[in-house]
Amino acid sequence: MHISAPFAPSLASQDAAELHDQLFRYAQDLQELMWQYAELQSRHQKMLMAMRHGEHGADLLFNAMLQATTLYLTTDPQGKITFASPGLDCAPLKQSRSLTGQSVRQLAPPGGQGEMDVLLSHLSKNAASNSIWHGRLALPVDKPDKRLVEALIMHVNSDGLPQIYWFLADAVDRNFGALDIKKWFTFFDASPDGLVITNAAGKIEAINSTCSSITEFGEPEVLGCDPGVFAAGLHDAAFFNSFWQSLHISGCWTGELFNRRKSGQVFLLSMTVKAIRSTDAEVVGYIAAFDDKSVRAQEPRKPERLALHDARTGLPDRRLLNMHMTRAMIDASNQRRKLFVLWLELDQFNALNDELGEAIGDLVLQQVSARLQSAVRRTDTIARIGEYRFVALLSSVDNQADSEKIANAMLFALSAPVHVGFHSLDLNLRIGGACYPSDGDDIAGLMNHAQAAMQEARRVDQSIGFLKPGLAP
Repeated sequence: MHISAPFAPSLASQDAAELHDQLFRYAQDLQELMWQYAELQSRHQKMLMAMRHGEHGADLLFNAMLQATTLYLTTDPQGKITFASPGLDCAPLKQSRSLTGQSVRQLAPPGGQGEMDVLLSHLSKNAASNSIWHGRLALPVDKPDKRLVEALIMHVNSDGLPQIYWFLADAVDRNFGALDIKKWFTFFDASPDGLVITNAAGKIEAINSTCSSITEFGEPEVLGCDPGVFAAGLHDAAFFNSFWQSLHISGCWTGELFNRRKSGQVFLLSMTVKAIRSTDAEVVGYIAAFDDKSVRAQEPRKPERLALHDARTGLPDRRLLNMHMTRAMIDASNQRRKLFVLWLELDQFNALNDELGEAIGDLVLQQVSARLQSAVRRTDTIARIGEYRFVALLSSVDNQADSEKIANAMLFALSAPVHVGFHSLDLNLRIGGACYPSDGDDIAGLMNHAQAAMQEARRVDQSIGFLKPGLAP
């Protein structure tokens, strides 16, 4: 329907249900702002951590250990102690000496001086290695037997200066093994990231509760298994050749990859893997820390968003879109301005979903959603309303030319192939536009016009289409 004058709904005519919806919408917006504020705080803390630890800001394992280990030392490459955590430095030391400035050689367990010298020699020769080394120290406390502690040792480049961190935990027994990390260190179960330990043959020795929560596998189910139990099957041989080459050369691998939950759902994760070496430099195992990067990972932190957001992409759903559109139309009417709606559809998405499977389809939708959001302004809304259908609500756009610029930006964002595992997918997007109030004075009329414009664009093989006012069914 074509309206020559702006449609101005009367606030007096709104019933109690509409007012209730408005209050609910404003409360929802407040919750959204609170969640965004929490996200900004989290990112700020991660930025500070990255700045503090230089290139190790992206090292998930180092950060997990540092944040949840209260006892640690730092030394220079020669073994001179440069820092001791308060729990160590304030201990009742013999002759009231501070650890700072002493050589870590003095902390070797009884009869272990030679082994400590060998360890320091290996650490000095392998300054470029990112492996974790395992050793044992005897802190000089006033007891008949010195306090024995386990030490996980790693090189760290902090602010351009090479340092060695010695993370410490009380030895629970003398029959220790290099892979008994879960038994010694509280960081293992306290970490918000998933942790996995394997032996040198790659068989799982331990996982933490976060790993179980993310992968849906309990520890008894995976002990003795190859980590391939988590594999999604989306990475080729070249990927794993590079993975193992990095581990063998530098003792560390950091990057992103796809895994699969027990339920079959594929998810993206960031991961750091390090080799574990004994005091004689032999690789005795591996430890991995990973962070779930999928949409699901956000669910426990923002449950209030789930009711009005698409579970696959995290975008607003149709109900939340309708709330935003109602408010935007009232604002546009009161201010006698226009607003534009763009209807977007992915061509041949169902065929892609059938051929590659829903797991791949979900990952494609997540990448498409991220690209569409990057192409619009912060005041705009991108919603997912169907399997392969999206709607963009463009507020404060006064003419069709400006809305077409935003549509072209979205086309450009999807012009590059979408890479999922070893699949490289070219996607085709069709866009139809409608203007309030000339193309519709309510949500249904506006959406029908935009969808009809998209269908006409597809019929004439164009990417973007706008119909003349009143021509939509």
